[in-house]
Amino acid sequence: MAAEYAKLALDSGKLSGAELGRGYMILGLSSQERGKFIDAQIAFEHSLRILKHDREHVEDYASALENYGGLNLELGQLDVALPMCRKALRLRQKIGDHTGTALSLMKLAQLALARNRVREAHKYLQQASYPIQTAADITDDDRAFFAETQGSLAMAEHKASAAIALYQHALELLKQCRGEQYWRVGGEYVLLGYANAESGDSSVALADMRKGLAILDNGLGKGNPKYLVAELAYAKVLDRIGLRVEAAQVRRMVERARKDQSGNQCAGCTISVAAFQ
Repeated sequence: MAAEYAKLALDSGKLSGAELGRGYMILGLSSQERGKFIDAQIAFEHSLRILKHDREHVEDYASALENYGGLNLELGQLDVALPMCRKALRLRQKIGDHTGTALSLMKLAQLALARNRVREAHKYLQQASYPIQTAADITDDDRAFFAETQGSLAMAEHKASAAIALYQHALELLKQCRGEQYWRVGGEYVLLGYANAESGDSSVALADMRKGLAILDNGLGKGNPKYLVAELAYAKVLDRIGLRVEAAQVRRMVERARKDQSGNQCAGCTISVAAFQ
């Protein structure tokens, strides 16, 4: 729905300057959520061109950089995402945007984890912890993002019990602010299930992942790349507990769905926290 409203506003010709840049940013985010990655890329590039030289709206330019970086992170294009997210951090630090700085540090922590740089991720999250706790305009969405990224760090450090507690905290925050059927709640259940599988609790893991898949299907649809990434995570857990035939069936369904997608826009998708944000 947000994409349709953004497109109507953009097509009206009534937006200009920073408002136009923000409109393209909203369109990019909505397109990314729906798995329309090429549309998202085009929208983010429009936003960046409009906002790049606007010295009165540096925070918007930083957001556009980070959002485009987030798209590339989801697609696995880490070398493209990294300089965008680093520049967004520098801009936010320069203008004293404490909340934005915390969000940039969390995004950089995700990138570090995607590049298997666990110590670097730990450093970024440590730097983000103070503004997350003290900034007045931090939202429950932001707090959930922080807890979720901490959970992913715990998983990278092979601390499944800690990851479970952190994912559960993120899940509760998202339920409170977004409702139980919000698609990110589904993604959180998938991450929680994966952590439970790592801890050896296979029955809870499968229940969590199936619940998460149902929410993702309801919110985004089975053809959405985020749903397909979750299915691959589910297949990996099925393999872990010895259900290899069922795991192979799930993987075949995912491959068929990817081939059916126009332009194969999910070619770069990986099992990553980034897919659920």
